[in-house]
Amino acid sequence: MWNAYVLTVQGNPINTEAQLADSIAQARDKGQFKVNITFTTDQSYGIHPMEGIPQLYFDQLNVIAQHLAHTPTIQTATAVPPSTNNHSSDATAHGRPLDPEPPPENDHGRFFKFKELKQRSDWPEWKQSRFKMLDQYHSQGMFSAPQPLPKGANALHMLWTYFLKLCGTRKSRMVCNGNPRQKGTVTLGHTYANALDAASERLFWSIVADEGLIAIGANVTNAFAEAPPPKAPLYLYINEAFREWWTEHLGNPPIPIECNVVRVNNAIQGHPESP
Repeated sequence: MWNAYVLTVQGNPINTEAQLADSIAQARDKGQFKVNITFTTDQSYGIHPMEGIPQLYFDQLNVIAQHLAHTPTIQTATAVPPSTNNHSSDATAHGRPLDPEPPPENDHGRFFKFKELKQRSDWPEWKQSRFKMLDQYHSQGMFSAPQPLPKGANALHMLWTYFLKLCGTRKSRMVCNGNPRQKGTVTLGHTYANALDAASERLFWSIVADEGLIAIGANVTNAFAEAPPPKAPLYLYINEAFREWWTEHLGNPPIPIECNVVRVNNAIQGHPESP
């Protein structure tokens, strides 16, 4: 498990690295192929809601692959102290600006709240990740130009999530708040979300491993936006992130106060009909 602590091995408490190594060595001497190890974490991680087991994502497989490519055997590693993120903005190396300092390792693989991000030294990078998200929507023709909300129209709020991937990539995602209890949510179409059954996926990866095959994955950016919009015309209220992107990034004049929404031209994640 990522950033986890070992509590027990075969039911025996583990308090030091030496005890852990000794327990594994004893199991190996006895010819045991399996041992029961109890882990715990000091923060929340993605857990399967039905089976209660940690979930593994495809980007995590890439990180594991990089480690296996450079490390033939797993070794005991010393902890890397978190970054201080206190370098000055005009620091240079051989006449060129230094790259942004990566976030601390213990921040990887977790979600952040907006207020928390605003206090971080890497907030400019998070802001650029928001611009990147809106750029992708823009290239797909997701939104109309800002306009006043038509009388009696269906309007929802923009909802942002912020996630720092294990590889250090800052991911900002904007969806709509389509909670059925949210005022303005109108559902006229049917929802059908085709998903791969968990057992089928495990079987697939087992066959790949057993046969020594190479699995090639692909990802469609903003796949929801490739589908038609909800049947009832949908509008989203413009928020701070959209206004900053519209003026600072695209170079447009400030959005007038009366132009408080954009019309949604494609399916958008978060709306009940989008799947």
